[in-house]
Amino acid sequence: MPDAVEWVLRGEAANWAMRCLLRDMTRELRSNGKVPPPFAQDVLEALAAAAGERAPDSRTASGTLIATVVSTSWISVHEAAAQTGLSESYVRRLARLRAIRAQRLGRDWQIDPDSLTNVPRRAA
Repeated sequence: MPDAVEWVLRGEAANWAMRCLLRDMTRELRSNGKVPPPFAQDVLEALAAAAGERAPDSRTASGTLIATVVSTSWISVHEAAAQTGLSESYVRRLARLRAIRAQRLGRDWQIDPDSLTNVPRRAA
């Protein structure tokens, strides 16, 4: 099977796959701070070699470093709802809509507490 993959992913196809991967990684990084996995650079290098190009850095899409703030602590949906006075389902909806920075771990959402600063809170 590896021969089939190498045959299909070469030249323009490899270049297209590399651009799509970079675009998606950049979108994830900008929208919720999700850093590419450690193997992403290896995948990009393999695609670049197949395309006959130089591999871009996995942290960039256009050759420039994208600044990101990586949260050091994440809180659960329950904790985020308690802090904001919103329902847990609404906090999950905000995460799905990328209105707040969040990451999904299996079925559960982890919320960046700093992204909750602009979320309207219910009056106490």
